[in-house]
Amino acid sequence: MSNESSKRGAAGVLLPGWEISFTGRNGSDSSDIGELLVRGPGLFHGYYDPWQLAKDVLVDGWFSTGDLVRCDQDGYYWIGGRSKALINVGGTKVFPWEIENILMTHPDVEEALVYGQRDARFGEVPHAKVKARNAASISERELLRYVNERVSILKNLRKVEFVSALPRTNTGKLKRWE
Repeated sequence: MSNESSKRGAAGVLLPGWEISFTGRNGSDSSDIGELLVRGPGLFHGYYDPWQLAKDVLVDGWFSTGDLVRCDQDGYYWIGGRSKALINVGGTKVFPWEIENILMTHPDVEEALVYGQRDARFGEVPHAKVKARNAASISERELLRYVNERVSILKNLRKVEFVSALPRTNTGKLKRWE
């Protein structure tokens, strides 16, 4: 473990008495991201609405958090997103924030939200909602080219919708699905 008491931006370290596991990891490399499963004392009794007992939610005592996590060499855990946000393009998992980060490097993009849209051939494909900076005159075609030159073909952005504001929850988080 690191001599640091904490690392800025990390979710933290594993508490005594708790166990974790990951699903969906490609290997044992610490840079691999997987869905976090937790098991430990006093996890929870159940969900409130709709009411479900813990025994009906847990699998062999493990709770699937839905968080995509990696662990660094010092035992600190870093949350990379949510498994529900992943876009499944023909069996390949695409992280929306990878494409969002590219969109955000374009000088005319103020905000971007990437989400999966149903597709007959691939199951899902990446689409984006973009808020242009200062009503910039950028075209969908230009943004598609900008992103798609920087990603593999399965991660290609298929459509861009320009919006005046991105959809958000009551707490201000981006809404990836409506």
